[in-house]
Amino acid sequence: AIVFGLPGNPASTFVGFMLFVLPAIRKMCGVKDASSRWIQLPFGETSSSYYRDDFVRCAIGEDGIARPAGIKALSD
Repeated sequence: AIVFGLPGNPASTFVGFMLFVLPAIRKMCGVKDASSRWIQLPFGETSSSYYRDDFVRCAIGEDGIARPAGIKALSD
């Protein structure tokens, strides 16, 4: 049996699922391009995390710019 361990925080669980579990399931099902689809948008805020990837809940405005949304918008 294959088991995936995910964190308990709902947002962390979603990110972990999208990054690791879904691509693994797709690959096990024989999908040729098993990676998830991601789009890049301009980020409307400054961030101090230049040395690592951060995943931030965002809302996309009518201008096409992603801005932090929700309670944990930015953790500087």
